[in-house]
Amino acid sequence: MKRNDNIDPSRAEKFLQEEKKREEKAAKVSAYREKAKERRGGVRGRMGVMSAGAVAIVVAVVILLNILINHLPSNIREIDLTGSRLYEVTDVSRDYLENLGYDIELTVVAEEGTIDERIIKFLDSYLAVSNKVTMTQVDPIKNPTVLDTYPDVASNSVVVSCPQTGKSTVVPFAGVSGSLILYEFDATTQSYYETTFDAEGQITSAIDYCVSGETRNVYLLSGHNEAAFHAGISDLMVKSNVTVESINLLTSGGVPEDADMLIIYQPKADLATDELKMLRDYMQQGGQVMLFIDNDTMPNFTSLLTEYGLRLEPGYIAETENGKYYQDYYYIFCGADVEHPSLPASVADDDYLIMTAYARGMTRIDPARATIKVDSFLFSGANGHLVTETGTLDGSYLIAATSTETAESGEVLGKLTVYSCPYIISSNIIDNFANLDNQELVLTSVICDFEGVSGINVPPKDLEFGYNTISNYGFIAILFVALIPIVLLIGGLLLWTKRRKL
Repeated sequence: MKRNDNIDPSRAEKFLQEEKKREEKAAKVSAYREKAKERRGGVRGRMGVMSAGAVAIVVAVVILLNILINHLPSNIREIDLTGSRLYEVTDVSRDYLENLGYDIELTVVAEEGTIDERIIKFLDSYLAVSNKVTMTQVDPIKNPTVLDTYPDVASNSVVVSCPQTGKSTVVPFAGVSGSLILYEFDATTQSYYETTFDAEGQITSAIDYCVSGETRNVYLLSGHNEAAFHAGISDLMVKSNVTVESINLLTSGGVPEDADMLIIYQPKADLATDELKMLRDYMQQGGQVMLFIDNDTMPNFTSLLTEYGLRLEPGYIAETENGKYYQDYYYIFCGADVEHPSLPASVADDDYLIMTAYARGMTRIDPARATIKVDSFLFSGANGHLVTETGTLDGSYLIAATSTETAESGEVLGKLTVYSCPYIISSNIIDNFANLDNQELVLTSVICDFEGVSGINVPPKDLEFGYNTISNYGFIAILFVALIPIVLLIGGLLLWTKRRKL
């Protein structure tokens, strides 16, 4: 074989060495990649475990928060969106509870799972106002002894008690009166339907009863074709811990000894002579009589008024000045003596609105005795008129006044309060004009001399169905109907365009 002198054996050896180096380098790279892969697998494993742990922790926290929130009172975890603010505690009760010096216990007596949620939600809000009031729930099925602990207690009721005074009272969940939820009877459907939610008024009144010293007694005179006394005023008196009962003086033999006041509302028949004597004897012993009268043709009633320095004039008060009447000249707004104790605090603050209809004109005359003093607290305007059958007399006339007889020692011998406007508490006025102070005025004039009676007035809240409406909805409607949808649409388009370009 012929030798090729042009081939250099050293080049082949060099090539083999380089090839070996490449193989060693490739082996190192492969080993490094395997190790890196193993490290990434370990990191992914650890990250997976950490992610799973984080998810478990988040789930546990959410469950725990949910449990804790569900155990919070409803007034904290819920917002009252009811039209009449059923669960809101008014300033009247807040001010009362802030000055409460006694501990009060509320015992809800009802089977578990049967309590109206509205009652529980309100009680949660009520308890949040004062730490003086506490609440417990007792199931009478599991603890029947609770029915023997308090008088008149029954299932589905709230027992309000005060350990310091030892007094307690029971407020039922539902009923036609004196209940947390009030019902009325519908003669058309022959069934009852709920009308108002009076939980705040009843609970606050019950607390006031437990901490107050006395209960007062008011009697409504009957037997003279009297008009029906407005039920709302009676309810307010009951809430102020004043009992209201009807009485006939002839059949009862006189005014009861426990009577703190006798009310005579719009009689159409005159007093009997014996009844007039009973009234005079009662007042001479320090009794109080309140008379709503618009008839000057009954001699015995006229005699009583004359004795105490008052006279009904033969005419009705009319106002013709703008702002002094409502639609009809005889529907008038009354002026008031803001210093008189028979007027409520709102009138004393010169922030009041009292209206009546067809008020009789009343004037002062000399009383039968010098010990009697007449003070008016409601009157017509200075430019008013008294319309009679024979003409019109200009001037201001009394509409409500008190005649108080006082002994030389300062002891009150008797008091006569007269309203010449029975319609001041008629349903036609009170039920149609909710912003009037008529009810508060009459309530205050009844209890102003009753020591220990606070006169708390918390009106019940309407339960009739209503819609959640927004009065000024222009901007809000544009915001939710136009602006927010447009912003979301534009934002979505921009985000879509950005991602499409990637």
